[in-house]
This record gives sequence, structure tokens and C-alpha cells, in this order.
Amino acid sequence: MLISPAVERKSNIGPVFAGSGNAGWIFELDDHGRVLYSKALPGTMAGSEMIDPLGFNFFDDLDGFREKAMLRERFRSFVVSGRSTESFYISAGEGAGTQKRILLTKVFRTGMPPPSPLVMMEIRKVD
Repeated sequence: MLISPAVERKSNIGPVFAGSGNAGWIFELDDHGRVLYSKALPGTMAGSEMIDPLGFNFFDDLDGFREKAMLRERFRSFVVSGRSTESFYISAGEGAGTQKRILLTKVFRTGMPPPSPLVMMEIRKVD
């Protein structure tokens, strides 16, 4: 996706963490956190859609999310680690349904040079 520099476009990934109605999302990120793919998981409520985040940095677009710095650091640490998966929990606000499980998985594309892995980030609501 090409974005003209003359057209400023802002994505807001905040709905990923908002409220208890979101079952979850899956993102494919490059090693810098740029969104290459995103999809809401079945059970995510209508109306919780976000502006298309493709091409944007996932962490830069987490407006208003209080655990943004911690999540970015966990991601960076995971990318440079020798681990292939990591799972942890974060609080996305106050009240029921705001606890989220984060699953990070490294993905390597066959036939491509092995520089940096892609990372699949799955974000699920904890019941």
C-alpha cells in the first residue's frame, strides 16, 4: 500500500484494546512493528473496527493505551530473542473484560533471505 506524503492519514489501533466486546485481533508485524496484515477474530463486535492500519506502526498508533511502552518493549525484546513464541497478559483498562492475552509468534517466509522475522501478534480477551 502506497501512501502519498501529501495525504496525512492516521490509523488508531486503540479499538483493539477497548471494552469487553472485542474477542480479539491478529496482526502481522515486521520487526519494527509496521502492520502488514490485520484481522478481527470471530466474535469481535461490529462497530469496534479501526481505520485500516496497514503500513502504520502498531505501537505509534496505540493512542491512549496506558501499557503502550511496556508492550513495545516486550515486542522489541521478543524480536531479538531466540524464542519462537511468547505469551503474556496485560490490563487494557478498568473493569470486566479488559484483561488481554498477547501471543507473539515468529514467522519466517520460505524462499526469502533470513534477515528479520515477521511477528504474528494475537490479542485475545480473557474471559
